[in-house]
Amino acid sequence: MFDNSLYEQRNVLCIDLGDFFASVSCISKGLNPQVDKLAVISNTKKRGAVVLAATQGLQDIGVKVGSRLFELPQRNDIYIINPNMKYYVDFTNRLYHILFRYVTFEDIYQYDINEIFIDFTDYIESTGKNLSLIAEHIQTEIKEACHIQCLIGIGPNMLLSKVSKDVETAFNSETIIEWDYQDIRKKLWAINSLSTLWGINERVEQLLNNCGIFTVGDIALMSQASLSDKVGLLAKELQMHANGIDVNVIGKAHSIERPNIHLIRNFEYEYHYLETKHAMLELVEEATNQLRHRDLLTTSISFTMDYMTDGEITKTYTLRDGTNLSTDIFKIIWSFASELCDKHAYYKSISIALNTFIPARARELNLFINEYERLRNESILKMVKDSSIITSERTIS
Repeated sequence: MFDNSLYEQRNVLCIDLGDFFASVSCISKGLNPQVDKLAVISNTKKRGAVVLAATQGLQDIGVKVGSRLFELPQRNDIYIINPNMKYYVDFTNRLYHILFRYVTFEDIYQYDINEIFIDFTDYIESTGKNLSLIAEHIQTEIKEACHIQCLIGIGPNMLLSKVSKDVETAFNSETIIEWDYQDIRKKLWAINSLSTLWGINERVEQLLNNCGIFTVGDIALMSQASLSDKVGLLAKELQMHANGIDVNVIGKAHSIERPNIHLIRNFEYEYHYLETKHAMLELVEEATNQLRHRDLLTTSISFTMDYMTDGEITKTYTLRDGTNLSTDIFKIIWSFASELCDKHAYYKSISIALNTFIPARARELNLFINEYERLRNESILKMVKDSSIITSERTIS
């Protein structure tokens, strides 16, 4: 069990824009993203092109991001459209112009295309307004400027602001939801769809269900040692989240990327070079299991082999495309080990690290999102440098 009183209580908003690309594309064509079925396709002239985004109405009939154009149902009420990067960046500019009227860049974290976190902790006292009222103002301004109906979660940390929004807006009509630490036992622990909790995907949920763990409360009340036996290094993170704890602070660390995966094996006795091969493969398999649990690919692989005598071999390799396959990663590591290591030497330890992650989506989708994020970040930084924005008075009318 964790004592919530030992952790800081901040004032965090999680703004959910729905499916941003699909919503903006709908609006550009005079359609309603809440009602109409629209897919953004990488190239509408190629049957094998990827679905880059889909409105909720389209997702409800089974179309997913990453699906192929030829997989879409043949229906007259489905719209398909090519992406319009200029339009997406324009909408992003409108959105950030609104947010910069309330907080500085350092207190905003864009978690992904559709979700943005804002830390209001340093602004509440000066505004004289509570966070719910601030959220209402932001929601209204986004609706007026961008024509997007956003959902907002409020919480004492990033985790609870997101989970409150994810859980409660799924079954009621409220568009602004607030949780605090007092809601953990009643609301957070009651969640029985484990993949709703930040950090748990469907694979991890199935693994936990197979072990008799069905609610967030089950995770929170289990000993960390027992949980570690089932999910390995994910145990501590899952238990903290199950108890509503998230130590990330946007303004201090401006990133909440998951920790790099780093595994080490210290040998009980000296290992000959060839004996390290199986041990290295086991490390790789454990690391790639973690990647798959998180629905991630890695693009950076490092390994170290320590000699019994002084010295070590270290190598880092960067992939153009990500992977979460143990065969890919092991092949890279062992090819460099074969080239660099002394095959007659003995070793006392080996380690691997996976350092840069991307979502496990279709490569075409990754390339599209990477380009959007590059243009978005350039545009936002330009706004930050604009003295008229930085020095403008931040008021809540």
